[in-house]
Amino acid sequence: MNDSTDKYQVIRELIECSLDSSITPEQSKQLNEYIIHFPELRRYYCEYLNITTGMEKVCEDLHIADIEAPEKTMLAEIFLQDILECEIKSKATQSTPTDSNNIYVPRKEFSSSQFWKIMGSVAAMIMFAVFLNLTEKGIKNTPAPKSKPIIASITDEVNARWATVRHIDDQLRSGLIELKEGFASISMNDGVELILQGPCGVELENSNQVFLKYGSLSANVPKNAIGFTVRSQFASVIDYGTEFGVSVDTQGQVETHIFKGKVALRSGSNPLLFEDSKFLHTSQAAFVDKTKKNVARKFQPARFARALPDRNMFAMPGVRLDLADIVGGGNGFGTGELGWAINPDTGQQLDASAEIMSSIPAEAGYHSVEENPFIDGVFVPNGQNGPIKINSIGNTYHFPDGWPVYHGAIANGAWHCSNLVEKHMLQLARKEFVSKVNPAIGMHSNQAITFDLDAIRGSMANIDIVSFETLCGISDTVKRDRGFDPQSDGGKVSFYVIVDGTIQGKKITMSWRDKPSRVSVPIKSNNRFLTLAVTDAGDSTAFDWFMLTEAVLVLN
Repeated sequence: MNDSTDKYQVIRELIECSLDSSITPEQSKQLNEYIIHFPELRRYYCEYLNITTGMEKVCEDLHIADIEAPEKTMLAEIFLQDILECEIKSKATQSTPTDSNNIYVPRKEFSSSQFWKIMGSVAAMIMFAVFLNLTEKGIKNTPAPKSKPIIASITDEVNARWATVRHIDDQLRSGLIELKEGFASISMNDGVELILQGPCGVELENSNQVFLKYGSLSANVPKNAIGFTVRSQFASVIDYGTEFGVSVDTQGQVETHIFKGKVALRSGSNPLLFEDSKFLHTSQAAFVDKTKKNVARKFQPARFARALPDRNMFAMPGVRLDLADIVGGGNGFGTGELGWAINPDTGQQLDASAEIMSSIPAEAGYHSVEENPFIDGVFVPNGQNGPIKINSIGNTYHFPDGWPVYHGAIANGAWHCSNLVEKHMLQLARKEFVSKVNPAIGMHSNQAITFDLDAIRGSMANIDIVSFETLCGISDTVKRDRGFDPQSDGGKVSFYVIVDGTIQGKKITMSWRDKPSRVSVPIKSNNRFLTLAVTDAGDSTAFDWFMLTEAVLVLN
């Protein structure tokens, strides 16, 4: 048995005789000796039965290692030949048509010998499993089941709280890991780097595949790990050398955004069995819902954390969501851009850090913000013509002290400038609020924004919104304006917090003389919209340098 091809040919003939029940006692003894004394033939025996019957699970339970590459090639050729012969020998059952309109179509059938051959394979595999457990020589003492291999490790984290105790440098085996709060960086053995944002549940399946149960992650895949797969209930994302983000919302809907490279988005949890498949390239996005259809989505890279944030960042997944970050186009946890702003009269985004708009007459209307799924819309709270629309389902509200003129834009960060004062960051209680550590929303009068609470909830599995909180007031720096008159009534605003069209608590009216005001409004699980509006309190927009600092949704 020095010749590799001959020895496999011999054992293949013995296996065939065994499956056909035509094997002699001498041949049976020879087959058993080959299986016991030649590991490569034992593996061949299992591979043959595995391919014949599809019993992959049995082979896994037996801990049979992969055979060498040359043997794999030879096996492939042998089995392809067997399949071809089986196709040639398949019988076509013919029947005489009873009606001239009937069209005869030959139908292939398994012969009874083929059926019993498969049944014999199943029985043989089971018998062989028992045989391995009972025979002697290395097999007589059944080794204890091998522990699952280490396939990843935790490389870093920020404000992380796990469902079970985890630490940086922890080595991870296959199984479920759940991040309740914060962020974590996971390094797979094949070099893939994952950033998890809590709450997030990920089943580590092997070094090249994970199952995302809920939450969001981003993946950076090196060239040697091409093929890395993120599975989920309704879709799978297969990498082709890229960087991408994947999220699974509370309804199981899967969404992926491609930062760089290419992926295949396939419907269904099995990446090899799918109804719909679509290639996505750099700056493209799509989602798959329960209908298992790929639907294009607007590319929004800020939806995902691609690196661990500042450890002192104010927002914290699972604890509090930063509304200023959402205004900046982010996901509420530090991915937004400081300086990004929204024109309340159009819904369009602009760079407030580069341009501060002066007082402008407003057009009527409620405007959606197409670039941001968490913002339902914006508007100018003009109360001169009675109640106005404040959300997309048509709720209205009357702002009696609002005017059809606004100054600046609704911004992630608070700035001001005019022809009488240079551009500067605003302050509250002598503290600047233009960073992810100290966030603020700049809202000069007359401006209003409505957040979509359902969309925000949908992006965070197992999380509910408890309340809205902020510390607000008019900037200390209002006195820097050379036109400011401390004796005047300028610098006065009214601040409204409206939930689903109904004002929550009292309307707050304050001037530059007043101390900052702490606002806390409870949010119920069935509340859909949160509207924040600032009016000029019936005088003018002059010196209404209003800011909402640390404006958050408290999470449970």
